[in-house]
Amino acid sequence: MSAEHFIPTQTHGRYLFEAGEDNGILLIGLHGYTEDADIQMTRLKQLEIGTGHRCSIQGLHQFYKQNRIAASWMTSQARDLSINNNVSYINSILDHLSQTHTWKHLIFAGFSQGAAMAYRAAAIGKHPAKLLLINGGDIPPDLNNQQLSDLCPTLVIAGDQDQAYSSEQMLDDQKRVKDLSQFSFATFTGPHSWPSTASDLCNTFIQQNHL
Repeated sequence: MSAEHFIPTQTHGRYLFEAGEDNGILLIGLHGYTEDADIQMTRLKQLEIGTGHRCSIQGLHQFYKQNRIAASWMTSQARDLSINNNVSYINSILDHLSQTHTWKHLIFAGFSQGAAMAYRAAAIGKHPAKLLLINGGDIPPDLNNQQLSDLCPTLVIAGDQDQAYSSEQMLDDQKRVKDLSQFSFATFTGPHSWPSTASDLCNTFIQQNHL
């Protein structure tokens, strides 16, 4: 019988960066399954961060979908290893950006599969986050109660017709963090997507937190 093994190896990740002015906000975007950094960057441009920096990170696992390049963050295979790889990947990008740019507040914005990575980056990453914006993705089961209680102010939103992150899943997440005041939940009209109404909710949350 064959035995399964895993071995670390070097790879290269892709990200998009639009520099603003230093000592403001750095907004980090994490896209959904079958998407790419370009799609998430379009969403980041709808978020009001003044003259801050915007960075959209692409998942390490790339493939073709209908003649375009798409990406994924992870699968169920070697899940724990993938989580560690991805958090280290995000840490490395922030380390690299810090060599040439500065920021006062770090915001993570994740959609769908990228929502889980945004949670993890904010909870166990090495760079402290000021805000966490989540659209269409549930709280990862691998984060414990202490990690969740230490999270920054977090907005969780989803479309009222979202099939990937249903109202039942949102309710389960609300119950999971019911004693944590930094979590806010809201819905917009629509399916699993990021329309302008989703950005409006995020922008209101950013303003409410005085950024």
